[in-house]
This record gives sequence, structure tokens and C-alpha cells, in this order.
Amino acid sequence: MHELCTDLLPSDSPRVTRQQPLLPGWPAGWFMFCPSRSLDRGPVGKLALGQRLVAFRTARGQAAVLGARCAHLGADLAGGCVVGETLRCPFHHWQFDTHGNCVAMPAAGEVASNVGQAALPAVERMGGVYCFNGRRAAYPLPFYDDLTPDHLYASPPFRLVLECPWYMVGANGVDVQHFATTHDRQLLAPPAVSHPRPEVHHVVTRFEIMGRHLRDRLTRLAGREVQLEVHDWSGTLFLVRATFRRTETFGVVSVLPRTPRETEVHVVVAVHRSSAALGRRLFDPVNVMIRRWFIQKFLQPDVARSAGTDCATGRLVAADRLMADYFRWLHSLHGLPS
Repeated sequence: MHELCTDLLPSDSPRVTRQQPLLPGWPAGWFMFCPSRSLDRGPVGKLALGQRLVAFRTARGQAAVLGARCAHLGADLAGGCVVGETLRCPFHHWQFDTHGNCVAMPAAGEVASNVGQAALPAVERMGGVYCFNGRRAAYPLPFYDDLTPDHLYASPPFRLVLECPWYMVGANGVDVQHFATTHDRQLLAPPAVSHPRPEVHHVVTRFEIMGRHLRDRLTRLAGREVQLEVHDWSGTLFLVRATFRRTETFGVVSVLPRTPRETEVHVVVAVHRSSAALGRRLFDPVNVMIRRWFIQKFLQPDVARSAGTDCATGRLVAADRLMADYFRWLHSLHGLPS
């Protein structure tokens, strides 16, 4: 891919130290593994980062994400159960703590010191279970600089599944051409790109809403112009802020690669929390679910149109300079397939 992009890449892109993932071949960053409410029913297993992983919540409320194939004989730990602060295998009842250490082998009597599961650092926030692909998180789970989670009222996450590599999700966000061709958004000024930290790609873009369908006519009630600000952390987690003349909407977008050609995307929509108790109880839930519906409909066309896309199979042109810069930044962090 990068041989195709070389002539377009600026020489002043940030130089970074490549982060070391726990699961090789996948980006070292934060991912939403599953909605928090999923763990209320017990462990959750899924294909992620090229292998089967499992999430669970201990009796004390600590979330954990481990490799799902038991170190003993490979049984699926997602079929097991939580016992205190451990996850118990359904087959021979080996137990693993949140760090992946085996702490019980009933038939063996004593525990072998060299047995364990891969364990990804995990955090719960705003209705999601997030994990970092590294032995330790290279940085805390990001949030908006001027806010805390208590300032916002968040919707339940919704999920999209894309038939494209994980790195095409962030590239889609800097592809300003498609905002006009797919979303009826007219660019008002060149996007402003910066890197406040080596692992952050920050872009601010201003659009005019041009669509004539009902959804865009209703959106224009908040203002004809929108400033879209995106803090992209390592290409895996995006903090999005859409500012209209009369309101703001927030979105936390998480990319979870399943396979090299399939990507799961979780989106949490949030609004400023009302100051009055009655507003928090009655207005905020309705407000955030309406915006969630608008954003879900806004993103839906990209699901079909992105299927099969990959910079490695195409050829960038001069109009793709922002994407070329973006891919170079990602390559400096993680390396990308060529």
C-alpha cells in the first residue's frame, strides 16, 4: 500500500515509537469489545483480533478480557462461569483471574506456575467494555479533554459490521470527498489536521448540510453548518464532536478487527446531561435516542459502499492527500500490510 502512496506523503508527519501489541499483527490501541450489559448474563466470547477472546465481569465488578481457548485443552472459556474473581473453564474447572493467571486446577491439586491465558487490560465506561491490545495500556482510555463521562448522557452502543480492513474506518473519516458524494455535505474549508500526541490524529472539518431528504431538513433545525472534530487514537478509537449553531452531539466510535477483511464497529452517541433532575430523567433519554437514530442512518450507507475497499488494492491520486498522510501516520504506529 505504501509504495502507492509515497509520492503523496508529506515529509513532516510525526515520528513515533511503534507500540508493541500483545496479539501480534493487530494494532496496539483501545477497542470496545462488547456492550457492558452483555456481561450481566455471563461471559461473552467472540472472534476479535484474529482469535477467539472472552470478556467477563468478576463478583466485585472488575471487567476482564482473556484469550478464550483454555490453556489446558482449548475448551471455550465463554462457556464457563464466573466464580468470585475468576473465570472457570466449563471442561475441567481450571480457574483464571483477570490477569490470565491460572489459580485453580482441581484435579492436579496444586497450580502449575507457567500456565495462563493472554490478558488484555480492560475498562468499563459509558456502556462499553474496552480492552487494549498490549500487556499494559500505552495510555489511559481516552475521553474528551474538557469533559468527564458524568457530563454526558450516553445511548446504548449500536454496532456495524464492515467488510473491509480495520484501517479503512479511520481513512473513511478523512476522505472528505465521500462526504459530498455519499452524505450531501459540502466542504466549507480545508480540514485542519494536527497531532497533539504521537498516537492522536486530530482533524477539524466544517461542512454545510445540503441534503433535501427529511432527515437533513430536520438536522438543519440545529444549524445549516456543522463543525466536525475527531480525535483519532491509534486508528482504533475515535472521539467525535459535532457542533451546530444550536447544539452539540458526541460520538465514541470504536473499531474492533475480527479478521483481516472484516471489522466490527461500535458507536456510542451522547449529549450534554441536563442540569435538572427532571430533564435527566425525561428529556435526556429521548434526546439521545433521537440523535442515535439520526447518526445510525447517516452511517448506514458507508457499510455497503465500503465493502471490499482497501488502499492496497487501489491507487491514490492527488485529491487523496489527506488519506495518504493518514496511512503514513498509521504505518508509523502499527505497520500496515503492503
